[in-house]
Amino acid sequence: MWVSETGHKVDYGSLGADLHDALLPGEWLFEKGTMEEDGDPDERMYEGYTGNSGPTLEYVYHRAVVVLWPRARKWRVALAGGLGTALDLLDRRMVEVATRGVAAAAGGQAGQQGGAGGGSAAMQETLRLLRGVTGLVVKGPNKSPSYSYGWSGCGGTSTSYDSLVARALRLAASPVGCGVAAAAGGSGAAVAARIVGGLERNGVGLGSGAKSAIVDALAAVSASLSSPAFDEAVVHLVRAAGTRHVAQVAALVRSPAAGLNLRLRVVDALCNAAMADGNTFAAIKQEDVLALARLLYGVYDSAAASLPAVGISRGGAAALAAGADPARRAQMLHDLQTAVRYPERFASRFSELVAARPDAEGLQKALLAEGAVRCAVQGGHPAALGLVAPRLRALQAIRAAGRPVFAGWEQPGARFPSDQKVGFVAGSRWRRSYPGTST
Repeated sequence: MWVSETGHKVDYGSLGADLHDALLPGEWLFEKGTMEEDGDPDERMYEGYTGNSGPTLEYVYHRAVVVLWPRARKWRVALAGGLGTALDLLDRRMVEVATRGVAAAAGGQAGQQGGAGGGSAAMQETLRLLRGVTGLVVKGPNKSPSYSYGWSGCGGTSTSYDSLVARALRLAASPVGCGVAAAAGGSGAAVAARIVGGLERNGVGLGSGAKSAIVDALAAVSASLSSPAFDEAVVHLVRAAGTRHVAQVAALVRSPAAGLNLRLRVVDALCNAAMADGNTFAAIKQEDVLALARLLYGVYDSAAASLPAVGISRGGAAALAAGADPARRAQMLHDLQTAVRYPERFASRFSELVAARPDAEGLQKALLAEGAVRCAVQGGHPAALGLVAPRLRALQAIRAAGRPVFAGWEQPGARFPSDQKVGFVAGSRWRRSYPGTST
């Protein structure tokens, strides 16, 4: 377990296999040279008799080694320690730069641009760390340094890779991150866009789970930067992810922080990817199809998001305007802005693809259980009626055939020559035993 000079745990396990594989001699670890002569251990772990095994007694000795390196190379050591360690140091350096002010920290760097530039050591180290963190994200989680320990007392907290990437995005897009990048002739938006591009290349995409920290960070950074280049990187990421992250894309679209233009482009990219062809759509999990339907028909949800401008009832518009819950009303307006132009554009194709799936009947029932779809059907909107039309025709055909006539349970044509149990059930004997079975 590594502990930094500030007292918090860090992971410098990747500094070199030689360091971790080195076996220190006893005189280095014990004052008197051996465990027996050096007094009591720090921990004793005793386990009694267990079946045929005898008791065990383990002694644990806690020892520390001080590892030093030149101050000028601290940023390199942090990057060698992995993404989490580098972010810790980057965060601390950004606080120092923010305290002094970016211009003061740059130390007249504007006139000395090029490479790391002139200016203070803190500013140079912050810039190097920012570039290094971006490079670690591009490499991906499987290539970033890591080291694990199984020794007693060396536990610690683990941070998900999604959370680390989200932290990197927020730091790059922060006022200090933008200022540091600008002092070197770049921009925070370009750094953040490169991180997003790295997520596409390393296969992480939009993260794992519907509540991915990466999704929250993308929405927040897009809102703070208002950068077309960054938004383009996000849309490209969604397009490349295809249908692998439908739940995460839905969460991004519904995020209150995401701007309208980004939401519209993200929905467009997702729908085009999901509905590219029948095989692609058929491979999408049912829960992801439902999430896609909520995006397409979110404008009709609870009939409260109804507005005359989109051909929905005036009563619904009044309900939206007079809603008692401001947060709910704001969310419905948010969904309305996103969804208003998509039901008509994609509904016909969506209905065809749903009907062509092997699980079409069950999927249509699940879609009708969604509030957004149900409200649209009840309102008689063509975008939703096309979705249930195949199921409606099937039910009408059954009804037109009239009540079925029950002809009895007999099945004279049934033959099961190789199944003794079925033969017994069809015969006249009351009881018969088979190997392993009593009937």
